[in-house]
This record gives sequence, structure tokens and C-alpha cells, in this order.
Amino acid sequence: MKKSFFAFGVVALLLVGCADEGQGDIGVVATALTGNCSGLPGGSPLGSIDRIEVTVNERSGKELASSTVSLAAGEAELALKSVPVGSDNIITLLGYAKDANNPSWFGRRRDVSVLQDRTTEISLVLTRLGGFTCLTPPDGFKQRIFPSTVAMGGGKILITGGFTGASSSGDKVWKLTTGEASKDAFIYDPATGKITKVGSMQHARGGHTGVHLALPEGDKVVLFGGATELEMSDNGSYPFKFDASKGIDTYEVFDVATEKFETISDPNKPGKKMSLPRIFPIAAKLLDNTVLVSGGGPWETTATQTQNQAYIAAEIWTPNADDGEGGFLAFAGNLRMNTAHAGAGVAKLEDTFQGLSRYIVIGGTTISKNAVEIFTQSSDPEAVPGVFEPREVKGLANLYFPSVSKLRDAKDGSRRFLVAGGSIIDGKKILPPSDKAWILTVSIDDKIKRVSAEVIEHPCFNRFMHTASVSLDGDTVTFLGGFRGFGLTSEAPTCFFDVDKFDDPDQASQAVFALADGQEQFLSRGGHAAERLFDDTLLLVGGIFDSQTISDPSNGLLEIYASPVIKTNLAQ
Repeated sequence: MKKSFFAFGVVALLLVGCADEGQGDIGVVATALTGNCSGLPGGSPLGSIDRIEVTVNERSGKELASSTVSLAAGEAELALKSVPVGSDNIITLLGYAKDANNPSWFGRRRDVSVLQDRTTEISLVLTRLGGFTCLTPPDGFKQRIFPSTVAMGGGKILITGGFTGASSSGDKVWKLTTGEASKDAFIYDPATGKITKVGSMQHARGGHTGVHLALPEGDKVVLFGGATELEMSDNGSYPFKFDASKGIDTYEVFDVATEKFETISDPNKPGKKMSLPRIFPIAAKLLDNTVLVSGGGPWETTATQTQNQAYIAAEIWTPNADDGEGGFLAFAGNLRMNTAHAGAGVAKLEDTFQGLSRYIVIGGTTISKNAVEIFTQSSDPEAVPGVFEPREVKGLANLYFPSVSKLRDAKDGSRRFLVAGGSIIDGKKILPPSDKAWILTVSIDDKIKRVSAEVIEHPCFNRFMHTASVSLDGDTVTFLGGFRGFGLTSEAPTCFFDVDKFDDPDQASQAVFALADGQEQFLSRGGHAAERLFDDTLLLVGGIFDSQTISDPSNGLLEIYASPVIKTNLAQ
């Protein structure tokens, strides 16, 4: 009989497993995040949890083992017997208040292996279910807008940059700027609930993007572009403007193992910079660990202005260039989109059986009808890196900065995406966001010929510079923050989209819904970042409530959201 401890801070819950042949034990160390982001003191599990329920599920949802134990005098003994040996298991912990039918605390860990005659030790963090739990930031973590978050191997999140300063430059006009704090990088570990500073980038940047690459020599995160300055106004027109001279054409490489940024040996060598400065660029990881980089140019203020033709060119970064140091391939401008797509949304369509990646690019700067393009990676990247094919989609508005959420596939195998939020271009000028969103359905065949759009309407979609986070199974989308209209006060409600309800004709009208009265709302901000964690909660970083937020000298905002739509019972 093996024993291991299950601890909530100073509370020990003794976990006892009795392993027979073909079975194993699981030992868990759990802590709880108690910060309440409403400004009230956080609650402690010691004072609120009466009993703990632990469940082990396969990835398919099949339940393998479960047990419930009362928590008394700071500890309890729990027997999880006959847990079958296997990998990709999911451990879920639920904490209940006395006499409660619904849990109030939640924790989960995925990809847990159960080994025969051994105890698998895991760590996880409990957060308040249905609420926002504040993290304690490290010293110097200033409030920021448009930071980057990237999920790395093992579930940790790399947080970098963002605009950390603001100054008035006229009547209702501000300059968002970067400073030394915008170079800082942090790692959040969802297994411990701790965030730590891990160094500084070579360049201060905001409005950049990044991808995680699992390379044979070790995992890397590559960050692209951004800007040192962004103009923000509150005069009734589109509130953000980008001057290309303030854009950044460099990239950074973060080594996950050493938790340090690599020094580029010669930044002026060919391939060590992008061909153009790009703010809010698209960076799409391809199946061979190369990265497609596109967009990121100045966006138009009216659709009659001439596009910046240079930004029609896309680029490929490869880790194999320059003897493995990495860099951009030279294509002499032959990797071209059909329009500039500054401010576009992007999502992966598929990785094909031929080992190629396909992405869909939606909206952004375009004065044509080709608001949608399909990128297909080439099988011979040294000769032709890939091709962008335009698609005219009837009924789909042209949008700046929409969210594009990949949903669960349709029954016929077609890919589906929820395109929501963002400002609308009506052919003459940029308009505020509307109540409309679109379900894009993409047929999957050799040429992906058919892309159709179905419009849905709800006030929840009226927002831009927001986040839309998809659950792991593609069944729900959580909408947080953003701006409504062109004012710079964020007042957008927390909302959800439910795919199961949308697919049921009897419930389709209820597929989009806001939080019920009494449930805890997000402290609405625009320009924040959101990253789904391995326990299905969301990490939320930065953003602004209004034009004065960046000037607040207090530490920046970091939160964990355990949404009320999380599936606590995976077997259902």
C-alpha cells in the first residue's frame, strides 16, 4: 500500500491507493488561489470546503475511478482503488461547501499517466468555480495593454511585453508607449499557481505575437514584430492608429529549457529581420515547425484609401536557417496574399495527410470582396512556400480585428468557425461593432472550394479588442472584455456561445447568452490577453478599463477564470 499527501496549503488530505496488477496510484499536491478580484478578501478553502470529490477520467470521458471524502480538522483519508494503468488520464477535483449540491472550488490536470505498481505524483491548483481569482504579480509587473501570451510545453504560459506607458498628445488623444517594463518576460505555472519573472527581451514591444515550437534540440518560443508606440483617441472615430515608423521588424527566440532569450549573433545578416515592421501580425505555426508571418501593416481609415502593397507579401521563419540559429527564408516576394489583411483574424483549418498545414485568414485591410483567404503550405517550401487562395463568402461583413474561434466540426466533417466582434468596413468608412456574428463552414476536400456563412445576432457580439476563448473540445466559447462602440471605456458583459445548443433546433435561440444575474462578471477591459490552461481555466493578462488605466502606478492585473460553463463531469 502506497501513501501520498494531498495538501491545500497547510491542509493535508491523505490519498491512499491500493494497486493490484494492471493498476496504479495517483498522488496529488493541491494548492488553492484565494484572491478575489472583486476587491473583497479572498476566501480560503479551509473555511469553505466541507468535502472533496476526486474523479479520474479517460480522455474520451469514460470514468475510471472516483471517491468523495469529508474534510475535517485539516485532513482526511481518501481511497482511490483500482485505477487502471494508462496515459492521457484526466484528474478532476471539486470542492463543496456544507450541504451544497454544486461545487464551489475546481481543479483539473490532464495527460496524467497511471503506471503499474507506482505512484504518479501531480500538482494542481484549485480556483473558485464560476469566479475570477486574482494572482499576485511579481514586483515590477506593470499594467499593460496588448501583451503576448504563448502556451508552452508542459502547460506553462510565457507572458511578454505590452504597452506600459501612456501620455496625452492632444484633446482626447494619447500615445501608448513601451518602456523598460515592456521588455519583461514572465512565466505562469498553472500547476503551482505562481508567476515568476524570467528575464527581458532584446526589444521593448507591444502588439506583437508569438508561437511555441517543439524542436528536436529543445522547445522554443519565437516572438514577432510589435511596435514601440500606438496612438489611441476618444473622438468618436476608430480609436487606434499605427505609424509604420514605430513598428518593429525584429524577432526574439526564448529557450524554454533555460528560460532565457537567445542572442542573435548578427542581427543585420539577411534573414534576421522581417522584410517590414509588423504590428498585430499573424504568426501561424506550420506542421514542419516553420512559421508563416503576414499582415501587421497600417490599417486604413477609409476603404477608398490605397492599400500598402508591400504588406501583401508574407514571410516564412524557419528554425533551420543559419546553421540552426533560425531566420527568414528569402522568397523574392513570391509568397503573396491577395490583400494586405492588416487586423485580420486567423485560425488553423487542418494538418493534411501529406504533412501540410492549412489556415484560414479572415478580414482586415481589404477593399475587395476577398475578405477570406485559404493558405495551404507547399510540399516543397524551398521552391514555393505555399499559396493563398481567395474565397468570396456571401453575407460575411468585412471586419477589422474579429475573433475567430474554431468550433467542433459539423457532423459531415466540415470545419466550423465563429467569427465575432471587430469593427465593420461598409465600403466607405470603419463602423463600430454590431450585434452580428457569423458561423463559417468550410468544406474539406483537395481544393477547399466551399466557404459559407450563417449570420447570428446577439448583443454579446457587440465588441472589439476583446478575447474569445474556445474550450478544449470546441463546444463553448467565452467572450471577455473589449470595447463597445468607439468609446474607450470597456463595458462589455461576460458572454458564452454553446455549440450543442446551436446544433439543436429547439435550443438554437439560446446558444448565445450572458452571465445570469448574481454571477461574477469580468472587470471588463480591452486589449487584454487570454490563454486557456491545461485545467480548462483561463489566464487573463492586462488590458485597460479606460484611457487612464495605464497611468495607474499599481501592479498589473493577472486573473484566473474558472468559467461556469466548464464541464465538471466529463462523463456526461
